[in-house]
Amino acid sequence: MCSIVFSFIYPPMSFVAIMMFKKMRSSVVLKISALNMVVGGWFRMLSITNDFFWPILVGYAWLSISYPISLSAATIVANKWYNDKERALVTSMCGLAIPLGSIISFVMAGLVFSGNVA
Repeated sequence: MCSIVFSFIYPPMSFVAIMMFKKMRSSVVLKISALNMVVGGWFRMLSITNDFFWPILVGYAWLSISYPISLSAATIVANKWYNDKERALVTSMCGLAIPLGSIISFVMAGLVFSGNVA
């Protein structure tokens, strides 16, 4: 379910991310993205207290809003902060951070629902 929600939210939010980076400063866009990630993560944590799946689904939908923004920001930050020799490495490292974080969060959610983590 989470990957289906992500698949529906990602394409339209990619266009929104492009528009945001055109109209606002990069730092403001990144702050909005970070705030959305924190709120989505907090919402997902509600499932621990009530043992329902819907907070995970809603929280992941909220997190999915920030993914296109964060992925677009990697290239922008690399272009502004790094020289030509370092840019490809930094862009690759930033691009791997979100999928690795998603894998870790899915493993943690599985452990919480199986009762292995208090």
